[in-house]
Amino acid sequence: MKNPNDRIRKIIICLLALIFLFANMPLQVYADVHYDDTAPVLRSFRILNSRNVDARKGHKLDMELEVMEEGTGIVEISVCLERKINRNSAESISADFDCKELKKAPLFTGKKRIKLSFDNNCRVVKGNYKIVSISLTDANGNTNYRGVLYDWNTDTTGNTQYEWSADSTSYYREPANLSSSTEGDEANSSKIEGWSSTLYQEEYNKMIKSVSQYGGFYVGRYEMSLNSETKNAESKYGATSANASDTDTNQWYGLYNRAKTYAPENASQKVVSSMIWGSQYDAMLKWMKGNGIDVTSTTPTDLSIGTTSKNTTRVTGGANNGQTVSKDKLSNIYDLLGNSREWTQEAISTNIRVYRGGRFNNSSAPSIRRSGNPPFASHLLGSRLTLYIK
Repeated sequence: MKNPNDRIRKIIICLLALIFLFANMPLQVYADVHYDDTAPVLRSFRILNSRNVDARKGHKLDMELEVMEEGTGIVEISVCLERKINRNSAESISADFDCKELKKAPLFTGKKRIKLSFDNNCRVVKGNYKIVSISLTDANGNTNYRGVLYDWNTDTTGNTQYEWSADSTSYYREPANLSSSTEGDEANSSKIEGWSSTLYQEEYNKMIKSVSQYGGFYVGRYEMSLNSETKNAESKYGATSANASDTDTNQWYGLYNRAKTYAPENASQKVVSSMIWGSQYDAMLKWMKGNGIDVTSTTPTDLSIGTTSKNTTRVTGGANNGQTVSKDKLSNIYDLLGNSREWTQEAISTNIRVYRGGRFNNSSAPSIRRSGNPPFASHLLGSRLTLYIK
């Protein structure tokens, strides 16, 4: 059995404060799925004995999985569980299924029932644990990652994850290539510089590996705007937010492309920029929730400014109603209540991506999810930059 502390360093994004060009953003939470070039996929899972496991007595975790794997076969499955101790710390344990150790054949496409063993050396404390990651490793050892997204609508604590499957039309997911023949990514690939489904997955992999290594990522303090001369993306106070109807950022694709210009991967900067991922947005909200902010409210309270109110302008960080200080600020992040709604890279169905938060002429909570077709050229939709370290 592997040391759970080794696995947790690879899988869990630690709560560490990072201060850079953007904002103080100690953020978490991602899970990973491992698979080879033939793309094995974890379609669904459920724990069959979740209320009756006592790892101290040698009990095993009884799990039913539905997987897709037509390549070399899945040879190892690991589940990481976490018990929250307090706001800033948690205790983790892992349970593993190893085909080689158990002298079992690799797993291929279909529904499988397996029993996972807990590490004999791990310290187990009685309490409620939740799954924070599941990894599937094929015989080639290649790794891809998926995001963990949270259902704030039914659970305002932000602790309920959406169910996930690679081809789901009912649940939110990322990274996701939209397969619609008219409104999907391949159909609109001419609008996306250097697009391919493989490269898109690799973009997500690089971000997750960086966050795991460095302990966090950076979020733009302000919604994305464009430099007036270069038309490159920026995160700047007092600028007009870039939106999906502008000729320089037309549709979701234009915003996605421009977000990369702040810090291109092939440039000399030590960071890489992108449009915010849905899992990053939820991680930001969970961090704010940990700071005592109700991100499901249209007028949450931030201790630094009291009761907040939306930015009713299209100007980043803009003052509201003649106030000299903007009250659309949560943990030093502006315009989540107003200005523009924010396109993310999260998806649902075969032709829909997700945007979050409120806008200048409508009151919505930061946690709210709305969705639309990526070719939709709306002046109400902008986005937000994020950075990760190379």
